[in-house]
Parts: sequence; structure tokens; C-alpha cells
Amino acid sequence: MRLALNNDYQSLKDSPLFNLSLANKELFHSNFFAWLAERNETKHLFVRAMESLLKKKVPWAEDFLNNSRKFLIKREYEHFDLCILRITPQDNKNGKPKKDLLLPVFVLENKNKSLPDYDQLKRYEDSVEKVWSKWGKKYDKNSITYLLLSLATDFPDKEKIEREQTWSISSYGDLAKVLVPPVTINTYYYYLINDYIWFISILHELSQKWLNIQTYLMPDKEREQLNECRIYDISDKIRHSRFVSIYKSKYGQEITSFFSNGAGLEWSCNKNDIEVIIQIQNGQYRHAVKTTSHQQKIGENYQKRKEKAEKLIKKADVRDFLKFSENDKVFQDGNDIFEEGIYPHEKGNQFNLFEKMGSNGYLILYQYRKIKKEAKVEDVLTYLSDDIKKIS
Repeated sequence: MRLALNNDYQSLKDSPLFNLSLANKELFHSNFFAWLAERNETKHLFVRAMESLLKKKVPWAEDFLNNSRKFLIKREYEHFDLCILRITPQDNKNGKPKKDLLLPVFVLENKNKSLPDYDQLKRYEDSVEKVWSKWGKKYDKNSITYLLLSLATDFPDKEKIEREQTWSISSYGDLAKVLVPPVTINTYYYYLINDYIWFISILHELSQKWLNIQTYLMPDKEREQLNECRIYDISDKIRHSRFVSIYKSKYGQEITSFFSNGAGLEWSCNKNDIEVIIQIQNGQYRHAVKTTSHQQKIGENYQKRKEKAEKLIKKADVRDFLKFSENDKVFQDGNDIFEEGIYPHEKGNQFNLFEKMGSNGYLILYQYRKIKKEAKVEDVLTYLSDDIKKIS
């Protein structure tokens, strides 16, 4: 009998396993799956759950269940979250024992705190091929089972991954449905597994709820709960990933999402060797200019900062893009989504600054408006599209 699903943040706080998982979210899940696979009482549950997610019988399953000593279960092997290796003894050579063959038959990747990445998965496939090559074996793709478990159900690389037909993609909601412990197993195991099912079900349901929030910014109460549960980072990534999909579908134009110091959206173009940028992050709608080959530090000298920005803006020919005072009424047609004021607005300091020195150095100067808490996703993305048209 499953524990009742109560879809709220308090349920996560009440789950012992969820709280333990916060120490290392993705490694925790790998360790839990390995624990299931290693126990005689639970390995059948593990295999059948994996086959249900894969929607097929896997070639190594029955041998694993009947002769588990022929296999090794590894965590973080070749950077894989979880890997099952088949042990194959080799004939002695010149009377000397040779090492057993250790060939991957199952690779599982968890994406519980970040979004799946096509290039990363391709590197994992290359690593599997190299392991086979190391043992003098020709890589047989059909002998390997690749499974991607993702909390995000909509992400930029999903279509590309599915097109390759190498990795099977499942959500944690899918996993919760197939990971059903028999009532005959050890009572402690039974409740442990049910606690796991309980909290991944809640996480999945919440992840779908985040996608249906109509405001661009998370409501304060929601943000508070996310912070308390320490899952605000993945909620931002999932939402911004969806925003990219919505934008491309509606406007047929590419923007990118990024996840450095929080999730955000970005568009840029090059004008006369100056990169002109629109960036949305942490509730700020930013206009920026960026130049490379940055050798001379500006630092906190406000006047030099302003002069540098004006030169870059003039060179990039974007006079209507960045303004120099609030009297110019920046974003005058976007008052329904922005708060009053342009930042920074300290006397003499009209541009925020980020600079990196050296041969690969760069300089970014930017201004921003604050997005209103009640601003709708659709309105922000529409404004972004109109803004891009003015600059392009």
C-alpha cells in the first residue's frame, strides 16, 4: 500500500529521504538505485521498473537476476551516474591469468538538479565505446541500455536526444508509477521505498505546477517554499527552459537559456565588433554591450564607465537601445511589465559593470529595469520579441 500523495512543499519537508537527498541530489538517486539493484529482495523490483521505463525487455536482465555475481554495479564509473558492468572471465595466456572483461551493459543518467544535455550524453556514449575498445572489443550499441531520468519534462535538447534513439527518456513521475514494492518484502524496505516514491511523485507534480504559473516571476509564497526546500534552482531552470520553447514556437526565433548564478534568458547580436545583448535574470530586464580584448581596468570610476559605454554604444550604432538618463523614457512602451526607474541610478553611475582582464578578457556594461511581480510570461516574451526587432 502506497503512502498518500499530498502535493505540497510541507510533504517534502516531512519526508526523511527527501531531506537526505539534499546533500547531493543526483548522487543520492544513483545510490538509491544501486542499493535496490544490489539487494536480493529488491533487485527484481529494480530490473522490472527499469524495463517498464524502457518499454522493452533488456538483454542482460534475466542473467543479472539469476547470476548477479557476473555483474558489477558502479556509481560514478567513467562519470556515469550508475552503470552495470558484465564480468566475463578471459582464458589464461601462457599460464598467466588475465583480467576479467568488464563491459557496460546499462548506463543511467539522473537529471534531478539540472537539465539534460545532448553533448554530455554523447560524451557518455563515447566513453562506453572507449571502455569496449580498451578490452579489445568492438562496440555493440545494441548490447547497451541507456536510460535518462529527468525531473524536467520539457527541455531544449529533448527532441535531439529522442531523434538519436539511443537514450530512453523518463520522468520521475514515470518512475514513481512503476516502482511498486511487493508487500512481501522486508517491512523496513517497503516503507523506505514508499517514502522514495512519495517524494519523487511530489517533485514531479510540483515541476508540472511550476510550468503552469502565469507570472514570469515566481509568486513570493512559492519562492519562499522553494527556498525552504532548497529546490529553487531546478524550478528556475525548468521554467526558463519552457520559456525558450514557448518563444521559439511563437516567434520562430532562437533565444538561449543560461544557468550561471540562477536561470535566465539571453539574446545577442554583433554590431561593428560590439556584442549587443538583451538579458533577463533575477527579475532584471537588461540591456548590455560587451567588448573583448579588455586590457585596461575601469573598476569603480563612474565617469570612465559612462564614457566607455557611450563610445561602445556609438560604435555599435544602438543609440535607441541604451539610454543615458531616465528622462529618455527607456521602455516607455513596456510600463505594464516594468517597475519605475532605470538602474543603476546613483549620481554619476549609469552603468553596471562586469570586467575580466587578460588576453581573453572582456567588458560588459549594462542597465536594467525591474520586472513587476504580476508581469505575465506572455507579456514579457512579447516585449522581448518587439525589443529584438528594434535592435536587429
